[in-house]
Amino acid sequence: MEVATNLGDIPQTRNGNPIPGHFTYKNESHTFGTTEYTYVIPLENWEKGDELYIAAHAEVVKVDEVTTGNLVYNGDFEIPDIPYGEWNIFDSSVVGWGIEWYDGSETYNGYTRPETPLLEIHDHALGFDAYSGDQYAELDTDWDGPHGSLNGEPASVKIYQNLEVDYGGYDEYLPPYTCDLSYAWRPRTSDSQMEVYWGGSLIASHADSGYEWHHEEISGLTLDGITELAFIETGTPDSLGMFLDAVNVTCNGYAVVQEETAWADGTRFVEKGNWGMYFTYTVQGWELIDTIEVPSTTPEPTSTNVDLEAGHLYKIEAVGTYFFRHEGSPSGYLADAEWAYRNDAYGTGWTKGDDYPNSNGLDLCINDDSTNIDWGPLNEDTHTYSITYIPTATGPISFFIRDSYYGDNSGSLMVYIYEWK
Repeated sequence: MEVATNLGDIPQTRNGNPIPGHFTYKNESHTFGTTEYTYVIPLENWEKGDELYIAAHAEVVKVDEVTTGNLVYNGDFEIPDIPYGEWNIFDSSVVGWGIEWYDGSETYNGYTRPETPLLEIHDHALGFDAYSGDQYAELDTDWDGPHGSLNGEPASVKIYQNLEVDYGGYDEYLPPYTCDLSYAWRPRTSDSQMEVYWGGSLIASHADSGYEWHHEEISGLTLDGITELAFIETGTPDSLGMFLDAVNVTCNGYAVVQEETAWADGTRFVEKGNWGMYFTYTVQGWELIDTIEVPSTTPEPTSTNVDLEAGHLYKIEAVGTYFFRHEGSPSGYLADAEWAYRNDAYGTGWTKGDDYPNSNGLDLCINDDSTNIDWGPLNEDTHTYSITYIPTATGPISFFIRDSYYGDNSGSLMVYIYEWK
């Protein structure tokens, strides 16, 4: 965005086409999905009534909704089908997951670890039900299966799948993905641990979670080209490890299908050339519309001389001091719209009216409403305070100084009403 007091000060080519890359106000790091952005332009360099020339440019994208089913094959480990109450071991060609041995020795009790990595799958084995369906995987698996003689062999594995979705080449705007999984600590083991990786980065780790299923949802993942999802048993390699089930990766987001440049609607810089546009804006400001004097000697309200329009923005400025007791009173006597200088049960020194413990705190109030108005921090130099005010109905408003006793008061406050226009 560029703001200038004349059109020629907006960066342009010799042919009069605007150059957005040279604009003063810019943000080139919006997150995907941003639909609006606010620039705060300081107005101190201009005065009320100045005409400004503004050019606003954006690079925008058209998106399509992307919704996928589960991108993980056999995430419930229902393939192959195993008889109820049993377990067995299978290679990657059967289960559809990549499998690698992880950590641990290649020999155990005179046996050599199989060259082909194997994944152990259960169907209600050990009396343990699956989280989803009938079957689940164990990540510290086995070398010789349910009919073998080995127990406790180092059989931890890494299992993985390479996930891929084509978004037409707009890979810098890929929508977020969510990975759901369920895990449980294997009964009769003392050390079950698991790490979860996405594209080589650790996104979750779990250890000794108890003999029950825990469900986890990991969101905000980016699928950039081919991305590996991996689960690794990192506990003690002893053929007793973490259970895994119900692995799902899904997407419900957006992908970019078209990119465009856009300009704020207005007047073209040139008739022939790019379609860059500008518009004008007249600087607004506060304009004094009324002045009233509010006496401290009566609870009767003093009304403005003009009507205030409902929904318009106004600034009310209260200025000056008055005596709320006889001048020179040792208990204190000077006050402004919000603060009173006291030496009594209500305070010592400048005391804020809103801080009083009763309903008679000194305060400049609006429209017969005895509710305290917070006029702000103490201004001991000029005793000038201001608030913004938006009327709910059109008409005059009134002011009065609230006090419990008016017989010893003297003086008044000046109130100035400004309208933003």
